[in-house]
Amino acid sequence: MKLTIIFKCTHILIYLYYIMVKKNTRKTSRRTTKRNTRRTTRRNTRRTTRKTSRRTTRKNTRRTTRKNTRRTTKRNTRRTTRRNTRRTTRRNTRRTTRRNTRRTTRKNTRRTTRKNTRRTTKRNTRKETKKDKHVFIKKEGDKKDLRIFVINLKRNKDRWTKYEEYNKNIPSQNYIKYEKFNAVDGNYLRKNPSTKEDKKDKHYFDKIIMMWNAGEKQKGNVVGCLLSHIRLMRKIVSGKMDKVLIIEDDALVDMKLLKRTNLNKLKTDKMIYFGGVLRPLKFKDPKWNYNKVKKTFKRNRVNKIIPSRFKIGSTHGLYYPTKEAAKKLLTFFESKDRLRAIDSELAIIQKKNPELLDSIYYPAIVYLVIEEAQKGFSGQYFKKDGFDRSMKEY
Repeated sequence: MKLTIIFKCTHILIYLYYIMVKKNTRKTSRRTTKRNTRRTTRRNTRRTTRKTSRRTTRKNTRRTTRKNTRRTTKRNTRRTTRRNTRRTTRRNTRRTTRRNTRRTTRKNTRRTTRKNTRRTTKRNTRKETKKDKHVFIKKEGDKKDLRIFVINLKRNKDRWTKYEEYNKNIPSQNYIKYEKFNAVDGNYLRKNPSTKEDKKDKHYFDKIIMMWNAGEKQKGNVVGCLLSHIRLMRKIVSGKMDKVLIIEDDALVDMKLLKRTNLNKLKTDKMIYFGGVLRPLKFKDPKWNYNKVKKTFKRNRVNKIIPSRFKIGSTHGLYYPTKEAAKKLLTFFESKDRLRAIDSELAIIQKKNPELLDSIYYPAIVYLVIEEAQKGFSGQYFKKDGFDRSMKEY
């Protein structure tokens, strides 16, 4: 009995213990599971939050960097464009101002030089014409055989009046006067060759060398000028004349200077320039200095033309000391198959045939009346070439 009781009691105790243990294990397992789930959830939430935060931060940083880079690039481009535009505008304004100032200064200098030359020429012409009216040269000594021929077209009667006025005031026939020589009208000669000499000289239209763009009128003027000088040379040779001064109707003789000049001391074998235009070898030579060349001339005497340094243009004052000097030039012109304008031909002779022409008298005894010279057929070049044609200078 005792054993059974003990056994039952132990069995009950074991059962109770089992129940107690089971309860405790359930409690602990629940606690642990709860604890573990909390931990895992926390861990997972932390991880997810970290991941999401990283992603968002990356995304945001990318966005902000993009935004910032765009802003900075825009800002920088704006700044650079502004800076560059300012620089370019400054540079361009400087250039334009410099260009404009240069242009205006050139224009103003040209204007002032033109004005001054006009004023001086007018003043000088007035003075010289007044002086010349009162200076007469007697036909004696070295001026005994001197003759002054003026090449003048019949239709240009107004140009002859200044010489006519001078001739009227001559005290007597023993004084030197201006003699008229009828110039050849080239344009009339081409259409109406009336005399034998006209028919003989008509072939000069085939001889003449002109610029490709020169018109028939210009050609007629050039041939007329050339033939006028050639016919005067013929007259000198046929008339056996010595000491002949040929001038054109837009020029005057400085009678005071001519009176002072001893013609017997001048060369007799070649034609001498008594008036002309000093020119460089090339049409526009920036290195050529007009004043420097002019300073080399000795005053009141014959100076040699140096073809390597300068040339003399224009034909408004040519002096033939003897008929032989005129004959040499006449033979040269008549023997040539092709000819240019007379001033161009004489410029070539200075260089290639110095035995015919190589000297000028300085200062000029014959000077241009600028107002009349500008109205002539070659007056269009006066403004273009820029050479000094002031009265007493070459």
